[in-house]
Amino acid sequence: MEINKPNLLFVEGQDECHFFKYLHEHLKLSEIQVINCEGISNFKTKIPLIVQSDGFKDVKAVGFIRDADSNAEDAFKSLIKIIEETSKIRSLPVPKNPSEIKSGKGLKLGVFIMPNNSDSGMLESLCLETIKNEPTYICVDKFINCFTLLFTEEEKKKFREHKSRVQSYLATRIPIVKSLGDGAQKKYWDFDHDGFAEINKFITDLFS
Repeated sequence: MEINKPNLLFVEGQDECHFFKYLHEHLKLSEIQVINCEGISNFKTKIPLIVQSDGFKDVKAVGFIRDADSNAEDAFKSLIKIIEETSKIRSLPVPKNPSEIKSGKGLKLGVFIMPNNSDSGMLESLCLETIKNEPTYICVDKFINCFTLLFTEEEKKKFREHKSRVQSYLATRIPIVKSLGDGAQKKYWDFDHDGFAEINKFITDLFS
């Protein structure tokens, strides 16, 4: 992949790429290249590959965002391990805590674990937090709770509740969109909501 911007943001997937593109626009930040790692498991190959490329020498700031899933602390440690290993190839500043912006040798680096650096969950969890008091979402909540009562124990284990809640909510919008990122483009997520304050600050501090 060719580096064409002085600021890089590594994210899990294509939906996150779209989401953060529109969040950057809302924050009036530019010159940020969002890199799709195509899944958490690919961070360990994608990060060293990009850092070793010729264009990386002109990079001024690097951010990494991934979901906490079941454990935010473990997610952070997993990313830091990859950054430390990559630093053996090309020196990188290594933050000790989530949201900390570490600087060194002309480069800023930070890690953010969705949804808020401490709770389990994902980007969808953060978005849902910002709409939980909307009348429409109260209906979505009742809908999800209703049909999950019909699940077997095995189905409950496999059910991705937060993603289903996001999809159900987006199905109530006009026009309907299919993904969380498309919802960001249509401004279905209020980026000025207090729930986005922490991620907004992280991105602004890192890339401005």
